[in-house]
Amino acid sequence: MKPTFQDMLKDLVSQGMTQSSIADSIGVTQGAISQVLNSDGQRGFRYEAGKKLTALHKRRTRAPSGPAVEVEHA
Repeated sequence: MKPTFQDMLKDLVSQGMTQSSIADSIGVTQGAISQVLNSDGQRGFRYEAGKKLTALHKRRTRAPSGPAVEVEHA
């Protein structure tokens, strides 16, 4: 199941992003971020802001790749 906007915001905040920095990144106000975080899950964003939030969440929560491994060439 895809995460909701509220889930994505909670993830980003738990990683240390502020509501203001998220708002600046996706082109909304800090108040809009607060409303979605504190809503009953029915609040959201317009299409463009939603797409930007989804992209930001994907970039910030991407699983880190494994350790670099050197390959010996013969």
